[in-house]
Amino acid sequence: MSIAQDIVDAALRKLGVSIPKPLDRANALISLNSLLSSWGAKRLLVYEVSRETFALTIGKANYSISTGRRIKIVSAYLRDAGFDYPLEIKVLKDYNEISDKAISSMPTELYYVQNPIGNIIFNYRPDKAYTLFFDSWKTLTTFAALNTVVTLPPEYERALIFNLAVELASEYDQALGPEVYGIAAESKDILEGANSQSLQESKFDSVIIGAGRYNIYTDN
Repeated sequence: MSIAQDIVDAALRKLGVSIPKPLDRANALISLNSLLSSWGAKRLLVYEVSRETFALTIGKANYSISTGRRIKIVSAYLRDAGFDYPLEIKVLKDYNEISDKAISSMPTELYYVQNPIGNIIFNYRPDKAYTLFFDSWKTLTTFAALNTVVTLPPEYERALIFNLAVELASEYDQALGPEVYGIAAESKDILEGANSQSLQESKFDSVIIGAGRYNIYTDN
């Protein structure tokens, strides 16, 4: 089972550092985490969309969620008595334009505010304790230390090694061979190709059919 140090050491070897010093590894770990953070902001480099659920509180329209940072909530619905009701995902600007924010009803819109915690806001104050289901695109988990176990899918390891070597090249004033740049690009393309097929936007449960709302303006 690989740990973060294995990725760091393999990348440093591409730069001619066969016996890394503790400072080499520490600095490389910082670069590795920076690389993961930047990849986490690109949908095709994220390998999964996470589904989460919690019960709403009657009369409460604003909820803090602190189990990891989310780049985006991609779909959501409310469940009530066995039926699911889709929520429209909208931006905070739309919420700000609601003049009466004290209406009590089944929410129809969800707004996600990115901050260190993350907030979900609804356009209406729930009139029941509905159950919320939402699918979110989370950032990739970084490594807390060199001995942190790698829990990413196996195909990420090769991509991280070669792309980290490219990232560190300027610090070591090393000219990497074209094959390293080629593998770095190819392995990243492989991730994006695999994720574009497996990361489908979540579909609502089949019980939604016939249970949604009718919009007189769009005839949907």
